[in-house]
Amino acid sequence: MNETSAWLRFFLGLDPGEVPSGGISRFELTGLWRGGAGWLALLIIALAVALIIALYRSERGLPAGRRALLGFIRLLALLVVIWMLLDPRILTEIELRRQATTFVLLDSSGSMSTADELEARERRALEGVTGLNLRTAVPRSKLALEALKHEDVLNKLAAKNKVRTFTFDAGLKPVELLDESTVRAPGGDQTRLGDGVLGALRQAGPDPVAAVVVLSDGRSTGGEPPAKAAQEAVQRGVPIFPVLVGRSRDPKNYAVIELTGPDIAVPGFPVRIEGRVEVSGIRGPVTVSLFRQLGRGEHKEKVEDRTVEGKSLKYSSSLVFVDTPPQKGTYRYSLAIQRHPEESDRSDNERAVQVTVAEEKCRVLLVAGGPTPEFKFLSRYLIRDDGLQVSCWLSTSEPGVPQDGDIVIRDLPRTKDQLRPYDVVLFLDPDPRALTDTFLEAVKDLVFEQGGGVAYVAGEYFIGDLFRLPRLAPLRAVLPIDFEGADPPEGARPGAAKRPWRPLLTRQGAEHPLCRLADDPAENEKIWSELPGFYYNVSVRALKP
Repeated sequence: MNETSAWLRFFLGLDPGEVPSGGISRFELTGLWRGGAGWLALLIIALAVALIIALYRSERGLPAGRRALLGFIRLLALLVVIWMLLDPRILTEIELRRQATTFVLLDSSGSMSTADELEARERRALEGVTGLNLRTAVPRSKLALEALKHEDVLNKLAAKNKVRTFTFDAGLKPVELLDESTVRAPGGDQTRLGDGVLGALRQAGPDPVAAVVVLSDGRSTGGEPPAKAAQEAVQRGVPIFPVLVGRSRDPKNYAVIELTGPDIAVPGFPVRIEGRVEVSGIRGPVTVSLFRQLGRGEHKEKVEDRTVEGKSLKYSSSLVFVDTPPQKGTYRYSLAIQRHPEESDRSDNERAVQVTVAEEKCRVLLVAGGPTPEFKFLSRYLIRDDGLQVSCWLSTSEPGVPQDGDIVIRDLPRTKDQLRPYDVVLFLDPDPRALTDTFLEAVKDLVFEQGGGVAYVAGEYFIGDLFRLPRLAPLRAVLPIDFEGADPPEGARPGAAKRPWRPLLTRQGAEHPLCRLADDPAENEKIWSELPGFYYNVSVRALKP
């Protein structure tokens, strides 16, 4: 019933103003039990009726009229109790309809004043939706406004929902109409796409939003990331319709954007040269060549050609070359990519790096806390490298027992002068009891004053001491880990690491030479995904800035 009847209001004691007009009202017993509880209620009622009948029969000595009156009163009392327990109510539902809003946002940044040179096919398509003669280039902002006007977009949207129009660049600005008479000339220095969408959603407040239509020519250049705005729109159930204005093609260009190699190499040993090329706007394979030049006046010698298969209009590819310099000297390695007749910039087609080939070998000191499998493998691996001179110090060795290495040492260096000949100190879960205070200060001096290197491999036995012991502060100072406020990891826990874990290769990691197990990025990622699992790691709080 649309309105509550007068007799029902009178029966329930309701004033006319207590029931809103226009609502849909219905009578409900809100206390009515359902399911198994309902059957229980019926059982109780049946028992109560049976009790009343039993009482009626037990009172046979009373006159029939009195017995009937008592039974009626009892039954009436039972019905009143049941009625109260059923909690009768009138429920009124009122449906309120609020009109949703469609937001139309027009980019007013400076790039919208760009007039693109269009190809014939593009020009014909745009002339159809704008009604303009585009034989002469027209700014992007005018294309957007004329398309809205020619296709009567705003009126079509307004036929279904309320329409609110805005322009945006560094901020969101409301406008009455989207036409050339009300929209100022584009000139904003930023395109804050995320801020524009978030601003529109916040303008709506709790009211429903039908959609957000964004007309823009480029990517977001500031403010909140568009992904955050998209996430909030999804949470509110609001679709976003982006409309691209202008040409989105990348400039045609080949570029060598990175080339790296070792500063010093050993004669007769291979040199690893790594480069990265970037291609945009051009399809098809491209040839990349590595050249080697000894000194400044020598002729360049081609080392190797590589063909990069282009699978899209914009991509980058990492390349790894291995070359063995024939003799000592200073070499200039250059990576060059072929030129294309339609390139927009030919100044970035080549990049060079200098490598000095000399006899000097790198001195390495390997300090280990115990004869672990890692120590046995690493010491043998380093000793076999002819480009290194290795000295090993195993703290568990008995006094007088010769240590391993190309250069055998009988004692761990104790002073700065004794440690100065080394280029690198490699710690393999070292035992702090074997490290003297003067040695630790010498390590700190080697890194900060001599330009040497330190690597620390954590292990299950002594890593906790590195976090806890004050006397290891010089060693903590040279490591890139922020130890301030960090919780010390637990020490050895035999049998605790039973389940392996596999590291995930990040984008930054994939570009680092240490993580490139194959030249091809896809093959490298596949190898990482198939590596055997690791059984130990130490979590760190943060890296030093």
